[in-house]
Amino acid sequence: MEIKILSRGEESRVAAELAEKNHAQLRKELSFLPERTVDDFLRRLEWMIDKGRLFGQFEGRVMRAFMGCFTIENFRNEGPGSLTPDWCLYTEPGVEGRLQFSALFRTMLSDVLDDGVRIHAFGVYSSRRDIAEILDLFAYGRIVMDAAVPTAELDAALNGTAVPERSVEVVIAHDTDAEALAELDAELAAHIGRLPVLMPDPRGDDCEEWRQRLAEKDSAAFLARTPDGPCGFIKARNPQFDVTYCVHDDSVLAVDGLYVRPEYRGTGVGTRLLSEIVREAKSRGKRLISVDCETMNPEAYWFWIKYFKPITWSVLRRF
Repeated sequence: MEIKILSRGEESRVAAELAEKNHAQLRKELSFLPERTVDDFLRRLEWMIDKGRLFGQFEGRVMRAFMGCFTIENFRNEGPGSLTPDWCLYTEPGVEGRLQFSALFRTMLSDVLDDGVRIHAFGVYSSRRDIAEILDLFAYGRIVMDAAVPTAELDAALNGTAVPERSVEVVIAHDTDAEALAELDAELAAHIGRLPVLMPDPRGDDCEEWRQRLAEKDSAAFLARTPDGPCGFIKARNPQFDVTYCVHDDSVLAVDGLYVRPEYRGTGVGTRLLSEIVREAKSRGKRLISVDCETMNPEAYWFWIKYFKPITWSVLRRF
């Protein structure tokens, strides 16, 4: 077996064919995900060739596996970090695949460490339990879950669930709510900065950033409030660059923030806020709703996993 850096052209197209094969296997388990073509992956892999590293493993002239990564200057507020996206990794299943992964991993990470980068993360399809097991053994820990569910399925699951007391009102957020939303967002950031997540230097959007967001055409935000004041919010929009490529599609509404003040947790406020997102998705003709959350945030993870199906896991190791 030979490992070499891949080039644009025939090599990148063969890697894209393997990437499409990997994604098709994921869709056998999660058929609601948008379809992808070889050309979809080719564009991304050629970007990786230009901006990062892309290695292929060959048996003779036949490519059997590939793995790539690129460097992010400030990865999760911890400084330079290297990322292998979920679409930039393919090994064959079984024993042969484990050997392929180990060889590619050693080659790729040697380059990363030689550059002085001491953080590396993988995105892994939930269908690739074999790769997840290898990464467990390599001391990578889960940090983020990307998940999704068909809008109709979520609507049915939420139907008849407990609603908050009448004193809690959920309304569409407007620019006049920017100050309240910024205050709640700051509380969410502080929550993520504390145990067990310990995100370095987290921050929420300030008033002006919230006003700008609320003015965006694809933005949706809802505010929960009581006679004593605001108690929670939820926000969503089209999928952004920092979520799995699996959900980048016009049919998806992506939740990218939910917070309920501690004294109102367990009272149905979060479920009611999510129900408003479902109504919004239906009104926009969005057939899927996605979310990403910190796996170390128990309040978030156990809420989302009740309703959503994991698509990818992000795992991280510091060297």
